[in-house]
Amino acid sequence: MAGISEDKQHKLVEIATALAVSLAFYLLSFTSPYERLELLSLDALFNLRHIRQPISVNPDVATIDIDDGTLAEEGRWQDWTRDKHAEMVDIVRRGGGAMLGFDIYFSEESEQLIRREAIEHVQSVEEVLAAFHNYDDELAESAKKAGNVFWSSTFILDESEQQGDKPETADAESSARAWDNLGLLVEKKLAIRAEKTAVDSILRAPSPQAIPIPLLIEAGRGVGFAQIRREADGVVRKYPTLISCDYPQGDDSGQTYMIPSMGLSMACDYLQVPLENLKLHPGEYLELPNAFMPDGSTRDLRIPINEKGEMLINWAGDYGDAFKHFPYSSLIRVAYAATRSDQVDRCRLRASSHGKQVAEW
Repeated sequence: MAGISEDKQHKLVEIATALAVSLAFYLLSFTSPYERLELLSLDALFNLRHIRQPISVNPDVATIDIDDGTLAEEGRWQDWTRDKHAEMVDIVRRGGGAMLGFDIYFSEESEQLIRREAIEHVQSVEEVLAAFHNYDDELAESAKKAGNVFWSSTFILDESEQQGDKPETADAESSARAWDNLGLLVEKKLAIRAEKTAVDSILRAPSPQAIPIPLLIEAGRGVGFAQIRREADGVVRKYPTLISCDYPQGDDSGQTYMIPSMGLSMACDYLQVPLENLKLHPGEYLELPNAFMPDGSTRDLRIPINEKGEMLINWAGDYGDAFKHFPYSSLIRVAYAATRSDQVDRCRLRASSHGKQVAEW
């Protein structure tokens, strides 16, 4: 480097080294090891936060678990009929529960069955026919009476969105039924109409997979999708708030429909924010305008999201320890015991800040 002072040479070497290191890190950012390191760093930050300054969890939120104990008491899952879920809806309603979301898919009509004990003493064909139970009607009636039940749905995501999972498919009959039921969601304004160009980065689903049957959609309070997306290492760190799905098939109007997650659907209802009022800014935030807060005030809530509409999950701790859990069978057993002893008022649920209530027996 003739004509360049030694001091300038050192500076040029430092600049070149910095550029080389920056370029190396930039190229490494596209590799799996770097992505894995980034994810582990994020996990470490959450773990440290939990140790140094644990975040509080709303005590009014709980899950009703269909665990091994429940299956042992209530029988095999495949043998459950929907009157059992109707009973749970009734229990939560009698306890004053604010809302109940089913992470169970009721996308097909159930068979009408007859129980042996119901026909032991019948004396005519008419009595036999009357003994058949329509369990869908029972569940719908309980949900309608409660007025606060949310159903879950699923969608078939683009293959590029499935993070290496096996692509989901649906048979022709199920697909046609799902499209019909999605049409009812649109009709009831449980899906948000939007311009495709404005939401083209949001998670996209070419078609629905499992949508609640019309009877339950009509009887319920709302519907939201219950799907997650795992990172490359199989861990869930982000929660999708919305999924974009074109409807109807072959529609060239430039419109698409945004279906909210179950969590978002329930939150909007609780905070009294109509779905059509949501303001989406991909890569920035999802705004819930004029949200009615527990203290009686109203304010605009903004949920930070990425380009796909996913929010980073603010992990509060281990799922089993951070939240209240009630085994399905235990609630049924306690409610039954309370009814028999004329102490129904003992099966009360904790009041929330809105004067509503959630599960605590």
